Amino acid sequence: MNRKHLVQITIFTFAIFQVVYYFYPSEFIFYLSIIVLLYVLSQAMINMPKINKSVCIGLFILGSALMIYADAAPAVWIKGLGKNGLLIALFVCAPMLNIPFTYEDYQSELKNIAKVYLHTMIPFYLLISIPTHIFAALTGFAAFVIMYNLFQETSKLYNSEDIFIATLGRSYASSGFWGSSWVSVLLVVSELGIPWYRIIPIGMIFTVVSISINLISIKIKMFKEPKRYPRLQPDKEAVVDWSKIFTALSLAILIVFITLTINIYTGWKLLSIIPLVACAFPLAVALVQKKMPEYTNGLKSYYENSLYKSQTEVTLFTAAGFLATALEISGVSALIPKIIPDFLINYPPLLIGSLMLLVIIPGQMGIHPVATGTAMVVAIVPASIGLAVPTFAWTIICAWLLSNMLSPFSALNLTLSGLAGRPSWEVGLGLSWRYGLVCLIVYSLMVSVIGPML
Repeated sequence: MNRKHLVQITIFTFAIFQVVYYFYPSEFIFYLSIIVLLYVLSQAMINMPKINKSVCIGLFILGSALMIYADAAPAVWIKGLGKNGLLIALFVCAPMLNIPFTYEDYQSELKNIAKVYLHTMIPFYLLISIPTHIFAALTGFAAFVIMYNLFQETSKLYNSEDIFIATLGRSYASSGFWGSSWVSVLLVVSELGIPWYRIIPIGMIFTVVSISINLISIKIKMFKEPKRYPRLQPDKEAVVDWSKIFTALSLAILIVFITLTINIYTGWKLLSIIPLVACAFPLAVALVQKKMPEYTNGLKSYYENSLYKSQTEVTLFTAAGFLATALEISGVSALIPKIIPDFLINYPPLLIGSLMLLVIIPGQMGIHPVATGTAMVVAIVPASIGLAVPTFAWTIICAWLLSNMLSPFSALNLTLSGLAGRPSWEVGLGLSWRYGLVCLIVYSLMVSVIGPML
């Protein structure tokens, strides 16, 4: 067995160990998974690009310095390495959800829909935004795999692959306004005592605004460069096989339904459910559709193309989780809210925007909103800075999703980066910094107006 195959096997083994550990929390399984992870990290440090390597080493060094400062026990160091274990398991297994969509040529039929009905980018990207938002809110990162593989080829018709990738990331991020798969929403519900049903309608307002800003930005690009983004001419020869479209839609809905049903009736985390569905669903569909040869080819493609490439993301996830643990243990994350200038209390939109930046900016350096956002919720009494609880809650939610949308270290961009085969800082901050800046301003104003009404 050569080194590449060993890396592929150990990456998948680590993912399985993490899922098993969630259901059967044995220390033996956990420490065994860490040993496997250390081998993956050692190989990744050899194989990954220099920039990624430098970033990961920097995160590990900073985390180690904070661990030493906090006099953390060895068990805490090991816990930090495994902090994002389930997230890694989801990232490793989620690409298998695409296998059933390779049993038939669904992409060609989606292209035909574009040729016949969607002659400009606006209706096409509206079509992309809505299902991506819904799937992301309910199933998390599985949305990327489904939507990217279904529509990536169609986006080439519009010469708009950058816009396609950016729209996926932005539409996914908008699910953070209300989606049950977002830690920020669960944090606000549990720590600030705001019922989920009160979050949903306000979240829908923010969602409509976010999708509208994205579509407006696309329209501006079309206006500036009409030759680059021409109107598609109707193809009279194109014929849509609607049976394939309905089958693809049914498969996507079935993934969501199964995932949600398991989540509702068991209470298991989505991070643990999606790997299980990803492993079982493609085989079940292959048996029903009698597509076992296609299933075998899909597994082979997953093994050859996805597993080995994921070692960089596995290392980044591990480094980010390690640093987040170190920040929490050392108490540094709790100091972040204390740098808010007092004079901002008299200017709510500026205060809200500043609070958001306290989550967004550290995110660009690998500090996950789990660390900064949680610290702010715990450390700040909203009334002490002149904010109502709902206003503060929406500030955290908006900041959290913007940080994830822009950060090169977020699971959102690492997942999208893996699918697109592009650097995570390019698909995040590189493609969406203008959009993020506009959203920061708009969200600050909206929160300052809507928050006090709640």
